[in-house]
Amino acid sequence: MYAPATKAPAYWIWRICGLACVLLPARLADGAPPVAADEQVEVVLAMSEPDLVTPTGIAVLADGSVLVVENHTHFRPPGYQGPPADRIRRGVDLDGDGRLEQVTTFFEGTTATMNLATYRDGSVFVATRRDVFRLYDDDRDGSADRRQEIARLETDGDYPHNGLSGFAFDDAGRVFFGLGENLGAAYSLIGTDGRKLGGGGEGGSIYVIEPDGTQLARVATGFWNPFHLAFDPQGELFAVDNDPDSRPPCRLLHVVPHGDYGYRFRNGRKGVHPFTAWNGELPGTLPMVAGTGEAPSGIVYCPSAAVSADMQGSLLVTSWGDHRVDRFRLEPQGASFRASFETVIRGDENFRPVGIALAPNGDLYLSDWVDRAYELHGKGRVWLVRRKATAPKAASAPGTSVSTDGIATAGATRREHLAAKAPIDELLAAAAESDPFVQQAARRGLLRLSRPDDWLEWLSAEHPQSQRLAAALLLRESFDAGDTTLARAAPRLLADLDRDVRFVGIEWTTDARLTDQRAALAALVDRSANDARQLEAALTAMRMLDRPAGQKLEETAGEDLVFQIVRDAARPAAVRSAALRLLRANYPGLQAGMLSDLIAQPEDELRRAAIQILALAPSPGQQELLRKTVRDARLPVAECNDAAAGLDPRDPASRRALFELLSQDEPRAVEAALRSLSGAELTDDERARLSSLVDSSTQAESVRQLAQLALQPPSAAEISTGDALSRLEGEGDPRVGRQIFFHPRGPGCYRCHRVGGWGGTAGPDLSRIGASHDRARLVQSIVEPAREIAPQYVTSTLELADGRVLQGVVEERPGAAELSVTDTTGRVTTVAYGEVVARSLGGPSIMPTGLVQRMTPQDFRHLFSWLESLK
Repeated sequence: MYAPATKAPAYWIWRICGLACVLLPARLADGAPPVAADEQVEVVLAMSEPDLVTPTGIAVLADGSVLVVENHTHFRPPGYQGPPADRIRRGVDLDGDGRLEQVTTFFEGTTATMNLATYRDGSVFVATRRDVFRLYDDDRDGSADRRQEIARLETDGDYPHNGLSGFAFDDAGRVFFGLGENLGAAYSLIGTDGRKLGGGGEGGSIYVIEPDGTQLARVATGFWNPFHLAFDPQGELFAVDNDPDSRPPCRLLHVVPHGDYGYRFRNGRKGVHPFTAWNGELPGTLPMVAGTGEAPSGIVYCPSAAVSADMQGSLLVTSWGDHRVDRFRLEPQGASFRASFETVIRGDENFRPVGIALAPNGDLYLSDWVDRAYELHGKGRVWLVRRKATAPKAASAPGTSVSTDGIATAGATRREHLAAKAPIDELLAAAAESDPFVQQAARRGLLRLSRPDDWLEWLSAEHPQSQRLAAALLLRESFDAGDTTLARAAPRLLADLDRDVRFVGIEWTTDARLTDQRAALAALVDRSANDARQLEAALTAMRMLDRPAGQKLEETAGEDLVFQIVRDAARPAAVRSAALRLLRANYPGLQAGMLSDLIAQPEDELRRAAIQILALAPSPGQQELLRKTVRDARLPVAECNDAAAGLDPRDPASRRALFELLSQDEPRAVEAALRSLSGAELTDDERARLSSLVDSSTQAESVRQLAQLALQPPSAAEISTGDALSRLEGEGDPRVGRQIFFHPRGPGCYRCHRVGGWGGTAGPDLSRIGASHDRARLVQSIVEPAREIAPQYVTSTLELADGRVLQGVVEERPGAAELSVTDTTGRVTTVAYGEVVARSLGGPSIMPTGLVQRMTPQDFRHLFSWLESLK
């Protein structure tokens, strides 16, 4: 579908990998209509199939008639009976009952049509994946008579959803629209006057153009897919932006001229590359206003209380993946804004809101894709949101809108002053402020008043850090990668005393492919004992410089370089420890002998990292070394428990070691042993031993629960999200939660999900999950893993030439001769493309049900305390 599928063939949205290719009935009789939070508001079904199917963008004309894009080219399945091209349907309410009884076709003939918007003169702007054009109904008969081209996109990229979209219009009548990440393909965007702007790896951008297609300009960049835009009454521009594969949440962004919002497709689509930012984490990038629901597809500013006072003065955002419309009330924060959301309209899983538009009378219209299937499915709805006829007139809600108090204009006024009028002393002072939007405006002003030679001079140590950083960013932002100015500045940046200045140097030393600086990058590795960000960035830069130009880039530091750091005893222990955490647990070089040497080191962090990776990496000698570690009385209990997590009860000696732990007085050691015994086949004597723990009045409740779980297989009975949430009442230990996540005999999270470089890749990376998902959303994703479908993680069935049938999540890499399949146990099978004779969607969900029941309530709390700490 239109919004979330921008991420396909990779994951458009994070849902802890709920995967099953099931199409649910979407007839209204099978589910309730969406409901407004305000009891005085009604949601009326205005249009539905067969009058309308698979809708995307929506707009309302001055006469109150509704235009909605009907998509017939979006993942068109074999045998589809619909029209050959997309249409714009026009609906008219003839009797005021809210139903659009008269439905006609306003325009047809386009492909991959994304959005539309009504302009002040009554014309209609339309965006398809490849062009922006303007429609006129000159004779006012309800159908378009004339088409005017505005802009076209020339590119080899052809995925339906990551091209052109939008729109928003400023007070001057200029047209703002978005361009998605385009899968990193090179492109040219061309206006009617021949002005051409290009790109091809910087991520999505927002552009502005005159209404006749002239004066095309880039406004801002660093987006994933900025689907829709909206201005508030003060002229501030906002966008909703979908998230990359492993970098949630989706974003509500305040868009300012020349803003950089951090995403770089050239660094990999997952978003985990050290040179990619998502919330202003890196120098020169701007943060989000707020995280949004899944797959935000539409945004509109609601200036009045015509529908509800609760909506007045708010940005309203549709969430395709969370089946709701949210209200964001903006609060000034420095020169920008912050916001929190409240849901104002909520539906069931067959409510998939895409577009949102205001009618002239203040009512709202929503387009609804209905089904979670991406292929065309013959369903579609339009909803009218209005105040009930019996409800009293809504009163304005003073103070709820930033446009009513004048504060909102202060940030814009200052940004404009800095960019266009401020003297250089004021600009340098502003560059030292903590507000990233002020810093960005100050750099725009410095670009006006200074020159590259000034910036090079500012890199000298006698200048303050803020001035050196401003100079570094100006150099990076103002020159092409091959410019010699970068080569002159690189040694100064890499040697700077400030970590942010050094980081900028690392980044554009890489972008400019300054291979002569590789030795300087290598020297930074040893200066990264307490700076994991710098270590990963320097190692990644070295790998990128070493690879042939144009070779596909992995999103993390190269394992070969990382391993060299780990095994180099001359390196500082803190550097080796940080490098060890960048390696996957099953890296071939991490044999038991080497890990034994690391465990013998006196430095706590290095030893701890070696024990944790040993527990995950089966290899010759692993079990013997784990037993030795568990029995080492000199080690802290927590480290012994880390080792116990890797003991395999199928190994007789390891089994004895686990039962030895049951005799300890330390409850956490007993708990660690019981987790490793879970699911093991027990003798009668062993069962009696565990039964005594269950019945013991002196044992902690957590011990008794774990012993019971080891004795009895977990219940297969379904558990509701509410019941699972109730299990989280109480405290958890993040350290234990990490052990559970990576435990070979636990819920098995690590088999498909990666955290901090460790784990599988069949599911999304969870390294920052605590910053993007609240507890209820996390729990729902675990309890109902098949609720949402994501293209990259949909289960497939492969039939092979030798008769084997594989089911699981398929991972593919461009240009590779092989693909891999991860099944429900986390096992990965590599298959040559030539071996596959048939392939179809469908099969068991890669994420099994019943995960909550595989843990005790206390372990569930431990796991969540760790997940919530991953920020």
